[in-house]
Amino acid sequence: MNKRLLCIISIVMTLGVNSMAVDFMGPPTAGLKEGQWKMGYTFHYSENDLLADFSSFSINGVEYKIDSGDVKIDAVKVARNYFTLNYGLVDDRMEIYGFIGCADTKADTGIDIFSENLTFNGNNDYAFGIGTKVTTNKYDNADWGVLIQASWLKSADTLGSWAGVYEGHTYSAKYDVEFRAYELQIAVGPTIKVMEGWKVYGGPFVYVLHGDLKEKLSGTVDGEPGYLESSGHLKQDNGIGGYIGTQIELFKNAAIGAEYASTGTSTGFGVNISWTF
Repeated sequence: MNKRLLCIISIVMTLGVNSMAVDFMGPPTAGLKEGQWKMGYTFHYSENDLLADFSSFSINGVEYKIDSGDVKIDAVKVARNYFTLNYGLVDDRMEIYGFIGCADTKADTGIDIFSENLTFNGNNDYAFGIGTKVTTNKYDNADWGVLIQASWLKSADTLGSWAGVYEGHTYSAKYDVEFRAYELQIAVGPTIKVMEGWKVYGGPFVYVLHGDLKEKLSGTVDGEPGYLESSGHLKQDNGIGGYIGTQIELFKNAAIGAEYASTGTSTGFGVNISWTF
């Protein structure tokens, strides 16, 4: 019991650390009986390096095709809050799950306009996902399994707006950015029963991210409107990584967990509390 209490205190203390993954996954093995439900709440914080490939831009509606090559976007920070729901299909062998909530995205664009450094500070827009876990091998103190999970998120922000007079000309301008992304994660590994009510899990995983990025700079000069738009494709910088986590039973049918994941260019930390019924 003292060991379990120490683990719970350690998890709570970690919540105060400025950690930075990919999305929260949980154990790669199924743990529900057929017809059993599990509901919970997950908080997850990640920091990713992304690549953007701009394919076109338009000036006042006239489109031009371009090939910018990969442009690196460093340290895109995403904080997600999810409500989760799992359902057991086969006793301790297969379960499906879904989660829905919101995501708050932040990034330093590295762009300066009128001596102002522009920072993307996305609103709390929707985020959701689905997944499945299959236990492939069962042993006395460890089970092995496979997890497949897909998630989607959207975020938008107005990076800046300006108005004034420059060299005798009156101007106004606004810079809007929006992106949509989906992530696919496939993990393989064990869930180890350390002691009654305490499990440790983890293993290697594959992480794939794709998305669309749109930018629009619109405004007026001496009352005449105009705009410049660009669009591109987002993808992850590195898609192979590993993760480790722990799950501790608080009391009957209730558990708390924490996990850390990294791909080298993406890192993340998450916590989850759940109730089985």
